[in-house]
Amino acid sequence: MAGTTAIPGAQDELQCAILQAYQSRHYANSRDGNSLMNYLAHGFRFLDDSLYVAGTAVPDWLRVAVPRIRARSRLVQARIEVDDDKQILQLCHGIMQHHSDDEGFHASIVFQDLCEDLAIRFRKLMPDRYDHRPGLLGHIVTELLLDNELARRDPTLLPRYYETLETVDASWVQDSVSAIICRPADRLAEFIDIFCDIKFLYDYADNDRLMMRLNQVIKRAQLDALDTTVFPVFDYGRQLLENRVDDLLESCGIDDQEAV
Repeated sequence: MAGTTAIPGAQDELQCAILQAYQSRHYANSRDGNSLMNYLAHGFRFLDDSLYVAGTAVPDWLRVAVPRIRARSRLVQARIEVDDDKQILQLCHGIMQHHSDDEGFHASIVFQDLCEDLAIRFRKLMPDRYDHRPGLLGHIVTELLLDNELARRDPTLLPRYYETLETVDASWVQDSVSAIICRPADRLAEFIDIFCDIKFLYDYADNDRLMMRLNQVIKRAQLDALDTTVFPVFDYGRQLLENRVDDLLESCGIDDQEAV
């Protein structure tokens, strides 16, 4: 990784990444809207290609590091059509993979059912009809526990995922993304280094750490913090994803047997 200097408040930004990348299910139908998958679910099949894996993370990295810009499909596809640089093309194809994955999840009845199931259980703990947390949590927790289940099923995935990204030159990614989208992706390199340093995807396996991450989202959204009463829903969600992860991936056109 290229040497960078962490920016003030960057670690807090990373810890609140889920809010930035997964703000609300109201955006789920937008063309390049918020991702319905988390980082590992986008990249776990491509761990032999570091630039492709980095590309799968770029849309969500940008949402946190440079919220005002997006790696939109039309811009990336336009670059693919005119560029012959193999490294740039791998990064571009990874970004397009991210958007393709999103489209699959947007159309997935299984994903919608899982979100609704968890939202109903959160609603039982939060019966106020004006409490916006259950729907948001049903959506976010499904995403996070998908990554957790993939990591649980293959304990090599998370270490390999981070090892793959750590071989990427973060400054090169920033410069390349800036060229692809025709706008400066300032702070992206710093964010990539922080992302690889903190390794927050490991937190999803532990209820206390998962609640801590979710509370960072909840507080940023100016909603009431969660407490340990939500742990049974987390446990239920873990079992739910364990039982249905194959159906979920299949419904989105993802074959985990492709993982490398």
